[in-house]
Formats: sequence, structure tokens, C-alpha cells
Amino acid sequence: MKVAPPLNVFEDGYKLWQSTLVGHFMGQKLSYPVVNSIAKRIWASYSPSEVLSSKDGFFLFNFDFVDHVTNVLDRALWHMANRPLVLKRWQPNMQFLKDNLAKVPVWVKFYNVPLEYWTINGLSCVTSAIGVPLQHLTTLLRIKLSYARVSVEINASQMLVKEYDLCCSNGLFKTISVDYECLWTYNNNIF
Repeated sequence: MKVAPPLNVFEDGYKLWQSTLVGHFMGQKLSYPVVNSIAKRIWASYSPSEVLSSKDGFFLFNFDFVDHVTNVLDRALWHMANRPLVLKRWQPNMQFLKDNLAKVPVWVKFYNVPLEYWTINGLSCVTSAIGVPLQHLTTLLRIKLSYARVSVEINASQMLVKEYDLCCSNGLFKTISVDYECLWTYNNNIF
């Protein structure tokens, strides 16, 4: 037996979900009330209309407009309760599978960074030793100078760098120590 819904049935369903993001967390799943509360707070300017959850750890974030979905995806990185959130745009016939991630966003503390590198370009250069810098807005406020806290996309298959040398403009080297804030076991890798 086969069923072939008419095209207008598909189109109605597509319209319902076209402004939706599908996401899952790395590490332990967060509860629905926590995710719902955080999503509505951090995405308030993007008009999230509904947050749904599935039993297998996926969340669906519905927005009022398709361009709001694009704006959320264009941001470099989202965390909720210190857990990286992996987001994808909903598409028809989508299977909810947690991807094997080659790169992972994590918050990292960098110790012993000379003050002259506490700029967007400076921190981007300093942190590029371990991965691709994504976000460092709070560090740029320079309220706490004991370490620079930056979100960095790291390669999931490589060993974590704990320290490295920074060659300063005067030719001297400073040893930068690295502390990864939230590390999980994910796909047999340690984060």
C-alpha cells in the first residue's frame, strides 16, 4: 500500500517548518524548561515563537521569520548553560542524527597574554595557535585581566594544546597557558 499526499499538503507543512532550526547539545542533554527559557532570552530580538523537544535530545526552535533563522545561524557560536549548541536549518525529510563533528566550539581561558594583544586582532592572533577564534567580546571589555576568555573552534581529532610560546614584537617569548572550560567525551574524543 502506498500513499502519495498532494503537493499542497507538502507545501502547507513546509511553510509551517521553514523558519525552524534543529539543534542538539554536546555532552549531557539540557532539560526543556532550561532550553526554552534561555532560547527566548538570548534570541529575543529574533522573535523565537516556539521551542520543541524530542526524546532523543533534539530541540526545534521555531522563529516568526525565515531571515531570523539566517541571522541566528550567521552568528559564530551559541552556548546554553555552558554547552555548545549545534544548529542546522530544518529541511524536508530531515533525519535527526548527531553529526560526527570534526570541529568543536569551546570556551578557552588564555593565561599570560601581554596586554598589548588585548584587541580583536591581537586576541585572534594569540588564540589562533589552538584553533579558529570565534568570540571574545567579554574579554575585550578588559574587566578581568588575569586571563583572556575566548570561544575557539578546535579540531576534534587533535590533541589539546595546554601551552605554547608567543613571539612578542620585541623578540622575546611568552609562554601562554591554556585552560579549556567545558570538556566532554563526544564521539570517543575528549573535550
